[in-house]
Amino acid sequence: MGESWSNRVALAHRACEPEEKPWPVVVFAHDEESQIITCLESLAKGSMAHPIYVYVLANGCNDKTEAVVRDFILDSPWVTLVSVTLGDKANAWNVFVHDIAHRAEVYFFVDGDARVVPGSFDALYSALERSPEANAAAAIPAVGRSKKLLAQFVCEYGLILGNLYALRGDFVLKVKQSGARLPIGYIGEDGLVS
Repeated sequence: MGESWSNRVALAHRACEPEEKPWPVVVFAHDEESQIITCLESLAKGSMAHPIYVYVLANGCNDKTEAVVRDFILDSPWVTLVSVTLGDKANAWNVFVHDIAHRAEVYFFVDGDARVVPGSFDALYSALERSPEANAAAAIPAVGRSKKLLAQFVCEYGLILGNLYALRGDFVLKVKQSGARLPIGYIGEDGLVS
């Protein structure tokens, strides 16, 4: 399964004490200095009905992603930077699930170069509410040449796309309790989660 890098995690954040427990949003960022602010700004409108709290998992960044996020945090107490030494998305997923995740009803996972359409988190949450047997809900891209093909992957084959998906809190808790981890170096963590 590979080495656990959880002991090489550093957090930088400001306190956030919302009235209702926010939905955790995990952003995977590897060398995203030119994309991360646009991503974070889009997340602010990801839910029109519920507060969110964002964890940016900067994994193995060789650019200024972490500095950009630190500056953004100064005016955005709803964001935490998590510095993960190893540049590996599957490892970053493991670090969040096993070392950071607190008990939540739902978790959202987003790529640092993605833009979230307003209300996307609400729609994913509603999909999980309508299907209590489901552990996950995946978003379909709003634009792009591959939109039709990706919609087929999600709707017909039940696959999760790594750009934006939600996992039910009970499922994440079971993964954590079982000790299951994604293999380090595996490309396409979303396929394994599916």
